[in-house]
Amino acid sequence: MPDLYLSGKKTLIIASRKSDLARLQAQSVAEKLKQIYPEIKIQFHYRESLGDINLNDPLWKMPEKGVFTEDFYQDLVKHKVDMVVHSWKDLPIEVKSETRIAATLARADARDVLLFKKTSVGKNNLKLFTSSPRRIYNLDPFFKWSLPWNVEQLEFNTVRGNVQTRIRKLLESVETDGLIVAKAALDRLIQSSSEEFRETREFIKTSLSSLKVQVIPLSQNPTAAAQGALAIEIAKDRHEINKILEKINSKKTYHNVSLERKILAQYGGGCHQKIGISIFNKNKYQILFLKGLTDQGRVLDAQKIDTDLNDDQPSGNQFPRTEAQALHKMAEKEILPKEFSLNQQTQQKPRFFFITKEECLPNIEKDDVIWTSGIKTWRKLAQKGHWVCGSFDSLGEDASPGIDHFFDIQGKAPWIKITHEKGHESSWAKKCATYQVQYKNLESLYDPKVNYYYWSHGELFKSFYEKFPEIKDKYHSGGVGSTLNVLSQYIDSKKIIPCLNYEDWLKSLTKE
Repeated sequence: MPDLYLSGKKTLIIASRKSDLARLQAQSVAEKLKQIYPEIKIQFHYRESLGDINLNDPLWKMPEKGVFTEDFYQDLVKHKVDMVVHSWKDLPIEVKSETRIAATLARADARDVLLFKKTSVGKNNLKLFTSSPRRIYNLDPFFKWSLPWNVEQLEFNTVRGNVQTRIRKLLESVETDGLIVAKAALDRLIQSSSEEFRETREFIKTSLSSLKVQVIPLSQNPTAAAQGALAIEIAKDRHEINKILEKINSKKTYHNVSLERKILAQYGGGCHQKIGISIFNKNKYQILFLKGLTDQGRVLDAQKIDTDLNDDQPSGNQFPRTEAQALHKMAEKEILPKEFSLNQQTQQKPRFFFITKEECLPNIEKDDVIWTSGIKTWRKLAQKGHWVCGSFDSLGEDASPGIDHFFDIQGKAPWIKITHEKGHESSWAKKCATYQVQYKNLESLYDPKVNYYYWSHGELFKSFYEKFPEIKDKYHSGGVGSTLNVLSQYIDSKKIIPCLNYEDWLKSLTKE
């Protein structure tokens, strides 16, 4: 009965693999349980799996399924352990007959990250470590433009082992230039505070001093289904354990990950797939990125925003092009540089810049950390020779980039937001306005026949709205970040149609 566990009369046994990351993940579940059930007693059971023992073969070449998870199955079924904590992405797609995933915690950052040797910067022919067919397929074209020099050839080589082993192999390999790993794994290990993981934590931090970091956007490289999420597996007949886990379960994460796995199953599932899928929530919307190549040779490349939570809003393909207008493509814009001085905080190295547009940049040094608002700004900065660490993917800047812990600094990084005079403030970055934007011909662009507007940013909307407030009765579209926040201040929610970007908006138009 649950009461026996909750009162501490019976010990709850949590199992996981032996690696530092697996133990850390199991302990995070235990900590969550103890927050809710202070009297509960917990014991850990760690063991190696087939995937830990066989470090020679790529996972997708192994004939067995669930090489990191199947070894625990019988222990659950025979009630030798009460639950097993897995990295959910390691679990086979197939549903098991006698066990189930009872719960998960809130998902960590699902993205992949490139760790790249500083000594390899500028090399035209690169060799990168990864064992994932998905990463190889999606990242070859990405790195051709994301890196700030001409990359002529990319070669991907297999690497196995835990996170610290793979980093060590990178540093010891004379020929290899970089390594691709899950950001969630790095985050968990670096941000752990337990003395148990101090050696691993310090090793990774020390290693990062000789590496450059690039966080890969989900729009360009959707991750393995369930990446960043934990799976808490129990035997189906353990109703008392299921009841205990109900209170720590993140329903939103569980729903999104289950949907990712369901979609992947349509294409066969498995580690051999060259398919990435990421489903996540932004504000009240659900966003899906799907990219890859099926076994049958079908190219997948989908980006969708689900407005099912807003049934009173019109769906796509509602408006003819003759009734639609994107003013950023029509307005005559003038960029006027203005004098600025960077905050004293930027005297420390490295400096941290959040750049919204590529206009009127400060003098950027090679070790400065750069984050962009979207992919287009990233591309332009890379073309100018700047290493970009990542991007908000045009999804808004509500929180900081989440990379401060990758750098040798104390506390939070002193981020500086490089933007225009009317750019909005960010809670995590100090604004530095380096230019003004003036629109000269807005009056001539008003057309009463237009019923559907696209706004590239909130300030353009406000400038036009001040002149023509009657547009409040029209339909408006923009990204789900700051633009959507601005629109929501002036326009009825029933008139707002979110989209991912301008290209996504174009898909909502009919030819007529």
